[in-house]
Order: sequence, then C-alpha cells, then structure tokens
Amino acid sequence: MSSLAYILLETIRRVALKDTELAQAYVNTLRLKLIRAYSEIQHPLLRSQVKIPL
Repeated sequence: MSSLAYILLETIRRVALKDTELAQAYVNTLRLKLIRAYSEIQHPLLRSQVKIPL
C-alpha cells in the first residue's frame, strides 16, 4: 500500500504540480501539505456535527 501511495504522490508531483514551487518538493512534504489541507477543511465540519446526548 505504501508503495502505491508513493507512486500516486510522485505522479501528482510530476504531472499536476509541474511549473509550481512544489514540483521539486519531497513526497513527504506533499503528504504533509495534503493532510494539513484536509484537516483544515474537515475540522469546522466535525466541530458542527458533534452532538452530546443529554
């Protein structure tokens, strides 16, 4: 699984990020940026969906 994830991120870097500052970034840097972006999107949604039973 980790090999497939690496290949996917490498392909994204090579194809989608061509001519950007992230085109030469390490795969680990891309992974961290994706996780951070996902958490920023999901965090407000999770906060509004938490319900405490009374």
